[in-house]
Parts: sequence; structure tokens; C-alpha cells
Amino acid sequence: MQNSDGGCIGVMTMGGGFTMGGTVQPQPPAYAAAIGAILEQQEKKETDLAKRVLDERIAILSAAFDKSVAYNNLILIGGYAGAFTIWSNTKSLLPAKAALLVAIFLSISLCTFVIFEIYKMIVSSRIILKQRAIIFANHPPDVFLKEVAAEAQRAKKDWLKWILPLWVVNLVAAVSFALAAISLLFYNFLASLVGFSQWPI
Repeated sequence: MQNSDGGCIGVMTMGGGFTMGGTVQPQPPAYAAAIGAILEQQEKKETDLAKRVLDERIAILSAAFDKSVAYNNLILIGGYAGAFTIWSNTKSLLPAKAALLVAIFLSISLCTFVIFEIYKMIVSSRIILKQRAIIFANHPPDVFLKEVAAEAQRAKKDWLKWILPLWVVNLVAAVSFALAAISLLFYNFLASLVGFSQWPI
């Protein structure tokens, strides 16, 4: 459409565009951009929420794992000390094979426990070396804090992924052999008291 001076006047069409000199100039509706921005913000919020939930789960599991390991180690060390003390003071009352089996079972249990603790020390040393590299890398403060937080999170994830399953296997093996040794020890004590035959002879 032309005005009185012969110029062109833009006219809005039904499709949301403008006609300028007979040519339709498309114009995206404003609400499309607004909806896109809202969806992007929503997706970001959901991603942040999922990350916070994952971090919280990792923190809870890590704290529970650390407490369980400390408590179980205390119980196992006390149990080993008591079992070896009882065995060393009473092995003369046991048949030779029974005394030998008790010693073997206790030794296997103790070696399983010690080997796993050595493995934990190696993994912990590697984590400390990675953290040391970040500390001495001379990063800017914001980068340093991000790197430290990211490395701590990676360490917790690796700890839960690898150490936790191995710890369960180690715990089952150590406790099983220790219980076998103690059961054999006390069976022979009771058999000697009540007059049953000791085993193995």
C-alpha cells in the first residue's frame, strides 16, 4: 500500500508477517522466543536439580561408608587380637590338626584384611597426589576452587564405584575365615569339657 506521497506502508498480514511493497516479510512471533527461553531455563533447573540430588546421594553414601569402615576395622582388629591370644594360650590343649587349621583360618582372614587396607592406602595416595597437583598448579582462585571441588567429587565417585564393592567382598571373606577359626576353636574346647571327641585329630 502507498501513502499520499507515493511511499510504501507496511501492513500486518494474518500470518504474523508484514507486507512491504507487495512482498511478505516474515516475523517470528514474540511468544515463540519467550517459550524457548522458558524451556531453556526449565531444562537448566532440572539439570541443576539432578546434579544436586546426585551430589547429595554421593555425600550420604560416602559418609556412611567411612563410618562403617572405621567401625568394622575396630571390631576386626579387636577380634584378631583376642582370637590370636586365645589360640596361642590354648593351642596345647587342641589336637595338632585343629590348632593348625585355626592358625591357617586366622592367617587367611588377617591377610585378606591387611591386603585390602594396603590397596586402600594406594588409592588414597593417588587421590592425594592429584589434589597436590591442583594445589601447586597456580590456578586463579575461581578455577582452583572448581578444580578442587570437581576432583573431590570424582574421588568420591571412584571410591564408591570401586572400593565399596571390594570392601564388601573383603569383609565377607575376612569374617568368614575368622568365624571358621573361632568356631573350630570353641568346638574343641566344648568337646574337651563334655567328653566328646575333638576334631580334627
